[in-house]
Amino acid sequence: MKILPYSIALAGLFFVTITRALEFTVMINNVENLMDIDGVNFYDDYKELTPLPHPYSPRKLRTKLENLAFIFKQINNGEGPEIALLCEIETDKTPPATATNYSELLQKYASTTYKKMLDYDRNADVPEDIRDLPATFWLVKALADEGMRGYNVSYAARTRSIQETGNVHNVTLSKFPITARRSLPAPAARDILEVHHNIDGYTFITFNNHWKSGAGSYSFENDRAGAAALLRHRVLEILDENPHADILLGGDFNAYYNQSTYLNDSGTRNRTENSSLRVPRSSINDVLGAQGFEKKTAETGNPVFYNLWAELPLEERKSDEYNGIWGTLMQIMITRGLYDHNGVQYIDNSFSTLILQQNSDRVGRPRRWTFYGKNGGGFSDHFPLIARFRIVPDNDTSRLIDLVSVRPSNEDLSSSPLNRVKYPAVDFRTVPHIRTILDDEAKVITSMGELFRVSGSVLYKNPVLLNIGPQVPLSVFARGTTLTAWLYSLSIGQEVEFVGELNEYNGNLQMVLFTDRAIVTPPIPQISLNEASTD
Repeated sequence: MKILPYSIALAGLFFVTITRALEFTVMINNVENLMDIDGVNFYDDYKELTPLPHPYSPRKLRTKLENLAFIFKQINNGEGPEIALLCEIETDKTPPATATNYSELLQKYASTTYKKMLDYDRNADVPEDIRDLPATFWLVKALADEGMRGYNVSYAARTRSIQETGNVHNVTLSKFPITARRSLPAPAARDILEVHHNIDGYTFITFNNHWKSGAGSYSFENDRAGAAALLRHRVLEILDENPHADILLGGDFNAYYNQSTYLNDSGTRNRTENSSLRVPRSSINDVLGAQGFEKKTAETGNPVFYNLWAELPLEERKSDEYNGIWGTLMQIMITRGLYDHNGVQYIDNSFSTLILQQNSDRVGRPRRWTFYGKNGGGFSDHFPLIARFRIVPDNDTSRLIDLVSVRPSNEDLSSSPLNRVKYPAVDFRTVPHIRTILDDEAKVITSMGELFRVSGSVLYKNPVLLNIGPQVPLSVFARGTTLTAWLYSLSIGQEVEFVGELNEYNGNLQMVLFTDRAIVTPPIPQISLNEASTD
């Protein structure tokens, strides 16, 4: 299949003129479900009629956009990245008869702001023309209103039904002219989005990925391996024509940079479910072949892909967290062309994660989105990644970046150890009671992931609900066999007191117990999970 020219493939995009950029920034960001407000959605959280206590609303979309714009403004002194590869933006299910023209829409609503347009409590209150606007429009409108204008928009063409590809798709924003786009149908996942950017006459190719979820699942790893094989084949196809092509792979791969290690670590659980299972070939390390041998990639192109996680010390490799392990589902990989003195060049060691006080909690985990309250809050369950590049007009593919003085990475990432979360020490005597914040909606939202003392009586079991005050039920969840056994051994009406993390589940506040030390009263009995009462 030929790559489609811009005039055919990118209907609905708009061009801008950009001055010569000697350096530019690429950001990779999973925005955690940016949805429109038409009420048509596969997820109950975003439907017009939902049983959840804190339904999605125009005001919550406004909050989501405010926080997303805040992240963009951390780059280039408030001007935002020149290129952004974004995951989890809703695929519009009520599209207009003609392709969306974002330039025309921005002009149409230029006299107002996204904040005013979304100043409503319910979707039904919003004028119909505004309610029907797609999520991608809201994104570019918010960025424009916040002073970040001039983005061209590209998104994966719908090569399959939404039922096959999912509720969301990948979107790439670029302040450079886009000359071509292509959609690669990844197995059981969102289409991979290939975009060609024209930067001062040079072509820079980005691949925006969002592979099948479930990083530790053996069966799902086969789907990711299929996506890896598809992606590798396409890149090798490009490199066969031009071995020095400037190519970047980015996005949410739903696999770690050391996926081989992670699959072996999670093998006990997988084989318990099916004893005949073998550890599969890893999508990232084995099939795609992404590794940490920087000099080999730069000088020979073998391995083809250098994974930028190798730029950071082990303890700093984290874009997400799951069950006490720092994840690196978000990744950036580059090819040899970004090391020569022709066209686009990687600024070595410019790779970083965008971790701020605002988008991280006390442990340093991502402060994810919450539907709680009238306005919602939070950012995403992933941290953004950033890398910088420059234009080198020498037209010399034989000359490379000086990698000797900077001690290039030389690591077999397939055997790198997992990075486990180190929880900070806590004096439980100083932890405030949950009741001190419940009357302050904004405080509750910014306190997600923080520790609180809880006391009350058991109101219900399976799931466990506590009565912590008049008409204030609070659900409780425990991590680990011992804590779960303790929790289910409690009796209806029994008084308990403990310290746990504030969280949210299905729109309701929830306390999470994650360490035996958090228990205050009653003490943890010597009881196994099988012996615990669940009636």
